Amino acid sequence: PRLYKEPTARSNRPLIQNALAHCVLAGTPNAPLRAKVLQEMEQSSAQQLLILFRDGGCQFRGVYALGGIPPTLKRLSGSGPRSVPLPMVEALYKYQSDQRRFCRLPARTMSGSVDAFTIPGHLWHPKKPGTPK
Repeated sequence: PRLYKEPTARSNRPLIQNALAHCVLAGTPNAPLRAKVLQEMEQSSAQQLLILFRDGGCQFRGVYALGGIPPTLKRLSGSGPRSVPLPMVEALYKYQSDQRRFCRLPARTMSGSVDAFTIPGHLWHPKKPGTPK
């Protein structure tokens, strides 16, 4: 018998689906949005998925896939930038399925244990054109 097992890419897809169903988009009012997001996630072949939050209050804004060279986050569904380079990430979060909540990670680098992220607040408000004087 072979004792060596080929390494496989670890996917956090089931964890993200659980977080969407029980924490981020829980309840009947969010059911249409949750179904749309889960359907778009199924169409993607990405192994590492992340949730974009508006701020530390964990308000859902979108689902992103990690990939590419250099590594960037590409939007699968929701609102927010189409792509987010890793230096633009402000805070990282991990989903704790036993407590059904997200906790902030003290790390500054992206790893396989990251499940959500935020971007700086000034990127959410596009600059409005000034009125002529």
